[in-house]
This record gives sequence, C-alpha cells and structure tokens, in this order.
Amino acid sequence: MAPGLLALKFAKWRNTEQTVIKICASGGVLSKGDQPGTPQFTFEEMQAIAEEAHKLGRKVAAHAHGTQSIKDAIRAGIDSTEHSSLIDDEGIALAKQHGTYLVFDIYNDDYILQEGAKAGMLPEAIEKEKKIGRLQRENFRHAYQSGAKLALAPIPVSIRTVTMRSSLAK
Repeated sequence: MAPGLLALKFAKWRNTEQTVIKICASGGVLSKGDQPGTPQFTFEEMQAIAEEAHKLGRKVAAHAHGTQSIKDAIRAGIDSTEHSSLIDDEGIALAKQHGTYLVFDIYNDDYILQEGAKAGMLPEAIEKEKKIGRLQRENFRHAYQSGAKLALAPIPVSIRTVTMRSSLAK
C-alpha cells in the first residue's frame, strides 16, 4: 500500500485497463492475524482513493466487514462494500442515500464451516466465520428489506446453486 494521504491521492494504477480498484477497508475472516472489524484505511485515505479512481473513470470496491469501515467507505465515495458483514442501520441508510452497493457473500458461511478445515483453512479463520457468518445473513436480510442496493459476489456455479438456495431460505 502507498504510505500516506498524498501518495494515495496521486498514485496511478499501473494497469490502465483496470476498471475496478479494490481496497481492504477492514480486516477479514480468512486473513491471518487481524479481526473483521479492524479498520485498515482512514476515511481520508479512502476518500483520496475514490476521488482519484473516479477521475480515471474507475469504480472502487472496499473489502469491509467492520461497521465503521463500511460507513467510512460509503461516506468517502466508495462504490461498493464487499461483505458488509457488520453493517448497522446507519450504514444501510447511508448506502441508500449514496447509492452504494452492498455486496454480501452469505453463501460462504455454510461452505467455510462445513468444508473449511478439509480445505486447509486456518482454525483462526473458521472461528472468525463462526462469529460473523450468521450476523452477516441477518444484516443481508435487513438491508434487503430496507431497500438497499444489493449485489452478490461471484462464486463458482456449483457452490452458488447449492448454498444460495439454503442461505436465502434461512
């Protein structure tokens, strides 16, 4: 990552054909040594990234599980928040106000809990999923019922077919 606000503001992405810039606004479930709610960028840094990307005609997606990181990303002008696990009512209202897409991956919970250990996922990641997966589903349902713009992250058809049906039914 580029150090500091000015470096972010004037950074140019090497691949000029890239149409979406993805940043990690907060820690993740599968990442080692962090927590899903821990911010990784400040509001000002995300705002600089969004401004620069939009000048170049690009969209910005933010990996964001954490409540504050989700809200900071939306306020900063980020186009979508990926995961959106710990979004709250204020975050949903902000997403609606700004037209930000909330990209949930609610199918991951079943897969990680059932297949994660066999697939070699770290025990730390499986424990984080146990804490966050069901809450993410509840927040997905609430965002849907609230009329927020939603998108689903792309996944292999075999996983999507089986798990999305069970996820939406719950």
